[in-house]
Amino acid sequence: MGQYTSQEWYLKEKQQYVSQYGEIPPHWIIYPNTHPYSMRWRMGGGETFVMVFSNWFEDNFKDEKNKIDFFLKYPPPSRWMGTMASYLWSDVPMVDFEKSGYLKKIKDLGFEGTERYLADLDDPKWLES
Repeated sequence: MGQYTSQEWYLKEKQQYVSQYGEIPPHWIIYPNTHPYSMRWRMGGGETFVMVFSNWFEDNFKDEKNKIDFFLKYPPPSRWMGTMASYLWSDVPMVDFEKSGYLKKIKDLGFEGTERYLADLDDPKWLES
């Protein structure tokens, strides 16, 4: 059980997303034009969302197949593949993720865009926003 499962603020936030979406979709659905390393995720509404999503995901998806099926329903933009992988597997390195072999594993699962991971992650447009 996630650490926030019984806290009032969590239950309120969770209910808002579940009412709107039927569940809590991942980061790139809620904030589609964002970068995974944006300050949005470290403070304010974005940070709260990460806490709510992570807790909800932990409570609702225990096995790998169900986790994969969830993300196949909400496939990530290329730049978000490292984040998705960290929800699927516990041993994903965030440093040099592109060299770890997980992109191939993600591609083999049927996700598209793995070859654009670094290009999307490093796109100069993210410096403008």
